[in-house]
Formats: sequence, C-alpha cells, structure tokens
Amino acid sequence: MAGVVGEGAGTDGNAVKLSMALRNCGGIFSDIGEHTARQPINDEIPWMENLKEYQSLMGQFDGAVKSSIAASKKFSALALMEGKHGEEIPVSEKEAYKSRLDNINTVTLCEIHNFHEVMKKDFKKYMQNYLQAKMDYHQQLMTDFQAAKTAFDSLPYD
Repeated sequence: MAGVVGEGAGTDGNAVKLSMALRNCGGIFSDIGEHTARQPINDEIPWMENLKEYQSLMGQFDGAVKSSIAASKKFSALALMEGKHGEEIPVSEKEAYKSRLDNINTVTLCEIHNFHEVMKKDFKKYMQNYLQAKMDYHQQLMTDFQAAKTAFDSLPYD
C-alpha cells in the first residue's frame, strides 16, 4: 500500500497545488466573512440613520398642523358666535381673522410641500448610495470568489 501511495502522491506537484488552492480558498472565505461583518457601516447603518433623521423631522409637523386646525376652528367659532348672539362682527375684524387663517394654512402647506420635495431628493440619494454600497460589496465578493476559483481552474483534475 505504501508503494501505491508513494508512487501517486504528488510527484508532479499537483497535490501540493491543490492543498495550496484549498488553503487559499479558506483564507478568502475568512476575508469575505470579515468584509461581511464590516459591511453594515457602508450601507445599513447610513440608511437607518437617515430614516431616524426623517422620523424626527416628521414630528415637527405636528405643531404646525395643530396650529392650522386650531386657527380654522377659531374662525368657524367666530362665525357661529356671530350667528348665535346676533352680534355683528365688523367686516374688517372678520377679514383680519380670515387673513391670519389663510396665512397660517398657506405657511403650513408650503412647509409640508417643501419638506416633501426635499424628502424625495434625499431618498433618491439615500437609495443610490445604499445600492452603490451593495453593488461594491457584491463586486468585491465576486472578485474574491473569482480569485478562489482561478486557483482550482488550473488544476488538471477533471
């Protein structure tokens, strides 16, 4: 048995090449594991931080919307009060209330519109950056896998 193993055991160096390719492949997989562990810094974490930022910005609209609703209710109450009590509110006072209400509503709607426009641009940029980081990561994996495969492609074992 020793003679059979001795005769065929790597006299051409291919067994050593196979061992080296396997060892190299193991190192590449180890590198891929380390790269995968570091990857969230490049894609997941920035994405989540951006979402948190927008979450906090959304909370700012609560006050503006409530102010707009309160102004509308106050103007409606003014009209009801005039009808119930029979008191005539001067036209100039009604116009002043209406003007303030219109200003509050216009400013609120403008802020919401502006926020929405900026948000669309930001989310486009966020997704572009996220997807580019994913593509870079997967391209690096493909390069690593190709390097590992190349070492096996040159072996004569078919």
